[in-house]
Amino acid sequence: MALDFPDSPVDGQLFERFVYSSADSIWRAVTDSGPGGIIDFPNSPSNGDTYSGFTYSATKGLWTNSKQAVSRSYDIDFLVVAGGGGGGRGENNSAGDSGGGGGAGGMLSDSGTLTWGTSYLVTVGAGGASNTSGNDSSFFGTSPTGGGDGGDGQSGGARHGASGGSGGGGAADGFSVGNGGSGIAGQGNAGGRSSGGNRRAGGGGGAGGTGATGDGGGGAGGVGISSSITGSAVFYAGGGGGGNNGSGGTGGGGSAGTPGNDGTANTGGGGGGGNASGSTQPGGQGGSGVVIVKVPEGQTFVAGPGLSYSEAISGGFNIVSFTAGSDFVTVN
Repeated sequence: MALDFPDSPVDGQLFERFVYSSADSIWRAVTDSGPGGIIDFPNSPSNGDTYSGFTYSATKGLWTNSKQAVSRSYDIDFLVVAGGGGGGRGENNSAGDSGGGGGAGGMLSDSGTLTWGTSYLVTVGAGGASNTSGNDSSFFGTSPTGGGDGGDGQSGGARHGASGGSGGGGAADGFSVGNGGSGIAGQGNAGGRSSGGNRRAGGGGGAGGTGATGDGGGGAGGVGISSSITGSAVFYAGGGGGGNNGSGGTGGGGSAGTPGNDGTANTGGGGGGGNASGSTQPGGQGGSGVVIVKVPEGQTFVAGPGLSYSEAISGGFNIVSFTAGSDFVTVN
């Protein structure tokens, strides 16, 4: 059993079999001999060490006996962004059809409580290649969906944008409209449709807005959403621009081009659509996602080898940014 100690304790306060020392800012276990007997646990214990009837578990970060465990919890805020979808291909004909912009990866933020010494799975979704949807990210039960890829401008390709966290833009077609894919409510928005006759593709949806249609040129990618979890305002999850020179949405969306431009890494931005050209032009790759966790200063994460991450201090908090991979982390 893990104990949830009271917040803001005062000196001498009792809880279960523990007494609080304000001088040392710690809870000390009361022994069976009475409240006068306290256990001052050793610093830097090793796994399996024993002391006054307690055994230390390095895996859990706890001193335990048969009746209770000494445990700590921390309130956190976190942001999870999935990988952006790849832009669609442009046709191998300079007068041909262009590819739709990739949809941004889904974006979600939340708060929670982590238990010291407990392991949690972190997954950072990769961005999708041209005509490929992005990959999901996840942390602490929050799992936004990867962005949908843009419609394929190549002859015989899928014209409609794929659905996802945000939907991909529709590919241009000289004879019919390519529809944008749908987004997921609370995570993102739909991609824009293409024009029906002038071969301009729709932009990918963003977390903060839908992708523009291709009626007046390649559709712009939908705008993302700003977050200040790192201590500075940063936009994430912008949609990719539709082929025929659509601009990428604010928040890492790639612009259309020959080939399409990539979404920005660790924003979940969609890839830009490929313009029609004398040769097949791939859409840009979607930007990879990110997981950012804000914990009280002095607390750190121990991450498994499958994760890449960095830490920075801002405003009394430790900001931990997971930028690639999947593995377990433990808060210490």
